Amino acid sequence: GDRRTHLTSLIISVGMERADNLYISALRWLDASGGLDRLRSALVARAALCPALKVFSTPVYVNVMYLREISEELADLVMSRPVEAQQIFHRVVHVASVAISLQLNSSSNNMLEASVTTQNDTCPDDDHGAQHNHCAKNYHCAQDDHCPPAPATDIPDTEHLTSLYLENQDKCQKVATMLGAVTKELSKVDLNATLQSLASNLPLDASVSGDATTILTPAQIHAPLRVVGIPWVKEWVLGGIKDLPLYLQQPTLALVSGRVISVMLPTTYTVWARYMCSSGGCVGTARDLHVRVFAVGRPEADTIHQHPVCRVCGSPLVEDPSSRELSEKTRVMVLSDAQASALTKDVHTRVPALNLVLRDEMLQGIVPGQQVLATVMIVPQQLPLLPSLEAVTLHPPPPLRPPSSLPPIFRRLVEDRSSSPWSLVLTLAYMFAASVTPAGTFHTLKLALLLSLASCSSDKAGLAVLGVGSNTTLLLRLLWYAARYAPHAVLHSSLNALTASSMKDSEGNVWVQGGSLLLAHGGVCVLGDFSKFKKESRQSVCSALESGVIQVGCGSRARQHTPTLTYPLRAAAWACYDPAHARPRTTTDTLDSFLHVPLGDLTKSITDTCV
Repeated sequence: GDRRTHLTSLIISVGMERADNLYISALRWLDASGGLDRLRSALVARAALCPALKVFSTPVYVNVMYLREISEELADLVMSRPVEAQQIFHRVVHVASVAISLQLNSSSNNMLEASVTTQNDTCPDDDHGAQHNHCAKNYHCAQDDHCPPAPATDIPDTEHLTSLYLENQDKCQKVATMLGAVTKELSKVDLNATLQSLASNLPLDASVSGDATTILTPAQIHAPLRVVGIPWVKEWVLGGIKDLPLYLQQPTLALVSGRVISVMLPTTYTVWARYMCSSGGCVGTARDLHVRVFAVGRPEADTIHQHPVCRVCGSPLVEDPSSRELSEKTRVMVLSDAQASALTKDVHTRVPALNLVLRDEMLQGIVPGQQVLATVMIVPQQLPLLPSLEAVTLHPPPPLRPPSSLPPIFRRLVEDRSSSPWSLVLTLAYMFAASVTPAGTFHTLKLALLLSLASCSSDKAGLAVLGVGSNTTLLLRLLWYAARYAPHAVLHSSLNALTASSMKDSEGNVWVQGGSLLLAHGGVCVLGDFSKFKKESRQSVCSALESGVIQVGCGSRARQHTPTLTYPLRAAAWACYDPAHARPRTTTDTLDSFLHVPLGDLTKSITDTCV
């Protein structure tokens, strides 16, 4: 029995020591990465708001590669058990916010006392007069450029966490007086004891919407993890649904790279909910005692209690509806890079996509067809449901390959044609697609295709190309061959939508399914033989090319408040056209002034928007 008791106490002490090391490592990372400076700036900005926000949101940015230099154990914890790591960072952020708030309150009190002292012209006795003169001298000296600067705030010592919020005992007494409690001296290094000592002196009925300098409680802080720096290796990248672990016990991190094929219209979810005890004389009536905050990796149902009970007296809790904080979320279907070849086929293929959840600021700029690189959290679900994917961080798209990666033959060609800027382009057009058509043939069309490839960008629509001729088979081969050199290419099929379509799922959510023009975001969309398109399809393409936006009609049943959605066109449209397949030519038809060929039933607007 004694041996078992000793072993249990030893295990508990080892666990506490490990937890303390993790807390200290998290604090060191926040200090080294500038997280404490951002937290201080956010607290200062919050103090300027009136009324202050009920929820204090401060994301924690973690670079796993740099975190390993501080603590490999904490970096492994972030990767393998991100929910536990988020709790550690949340606790450290709370202690740091309390420390910074105490410093800000003490500084404001010192400035107020100094200003009051300088305004007193007389003192009742010599001692107070001397003290007044000394204070006034110091105040005016601080305003003088020739006086030495005042001592700066001491840098927090990560070895002794108490130095974060206690500079001396006098400052502690001033802050304690303002809070209406006596703050005890915090001499322990243990972060848990430090937090407990701080929390024990805070008033339970402190209102969030009261004084802007009120100390934040843990329930008021929303500190989601934003993880970057994970190496893009095969072990961490999800290539599709087949890579999802079915028997996952706890959430873990992974990487996703792919293209958005459909987007759900944003919906709301509860970030923060406050409950109060229904018994009037209970301590549970404190406004911040029963609070639920949403955390990534936890079910959304945990934020909203079904039958909450007061943990003080056991009476039912009543939610404060005015204090509920809502935010927006959306779901996107992502086709991974390993399966992106399905977009370059002119036949209909069925490929399962990944269902990714985006929240808060990640919703900005998400459109169908956009390339997405994200760090996601794989959250286990009860079988037979697949694990859900929660986006943790969205990464910027990778830049294009630098010129140094081009083949040597192009470098020699650039040097040889440096005398004329047009000589290089004409030579490339002459040599381009020699395996499809002989060199020198279709020179104008090849030149237009090269210019369109150079105009491809994810920020604007590319240069549209329309090839007119009787041999559409050869023209299509040229378009398909040139599309291989585009950053991203989509071959339109009659089974797919041309622009976009909307649908409503079984849960009542509205989804926007990207068509060929939207899915070719940042690349080229090969429409095919334009003479076989219906009149409505031609008009939709013409409208998109003229306005630069794609309109998606949502029925009144699907979306009452938003009947029409618009998305920017970020692709270059390529097509060919055979006038012989159009309506019979009449005597009133004239030749096109630029192509000098009859264009049949093509409108002038579509020929003006294409090369």
